[in-house]
Amino acid sequence: MNGRHTTYWQEIWPIYLHPECEARLSGETVRDMAEMMTSADLYGDHRQHTFNTFRATNQTLARALKKSMDYRKHGGNAWVYGKPGSGKTHLGCAIVRDYLQHDKSAVFAKIGPLLDALREDYMSRVVLKETKWAKCELLVLDDLGMERTTDRMLERLTMLIDERATHHRSVVTTSNCEPQELHEQLSERLLSRLTAEPCTLIYTGAEDWRAKRK
Repeated sequence: MNGRHTTYWQEIWPIYLHPECEARLSGETVRDMAEMMTSADLYGDHRQHTFNTFRATNQTLARALKKSMDYRKHGGNAWVYGKPGSGKTHLGCAIVRDYLQHDKSAVFAKIGPLLDALREDYMSRVVLKETKWAKCELLVLDDLGMERTTDRMLERLTMLIDERATHHRSVVTTSNCEPQELHEQLSERLLSRLTAEPCTLIYTGAEDWRAKRK
């Protein structure tokens, strides 16, 4: 674990440790983790989304959880897709938490607020290169395909992903759609960047578990 002392229980059952317990065992404080989550733009309920709290109630979700837990080891990009309420955002947040716990920088970005920021007049290519969305080791784009995009938004988003690809920085995309379903909405170049090999496809299924829990 990046030079930290690893306990017997972490070696045997690492996935069952609550992130705050793991933070304490590795010498971190809960406050440190809270600060890291703030820097990663994880707020509110998103802070509770971990691998431990993901309910894999069927084989599809169990496979999605396993692939998500293995993602950091393999690297590259990932595309998490499934119906609304099937756990995509939960897994995206959990992947961010996993990166933070292993001393890697990560940012969670809802696609709507991100596009709003990118279309600002001051957001030139030079400025964009210095943003946390461009420089972090992992960027999670949440709910791609849910927002209407103008040519300007699409151009800026493509610039961002191009910058990340140039430096081999990973992107995890969550979407209700498979990549090919967004060809008309997004540019071929952008989709090609987001799904460039190696790209892990993670399917969360067609059941709305969020609605069932209400």
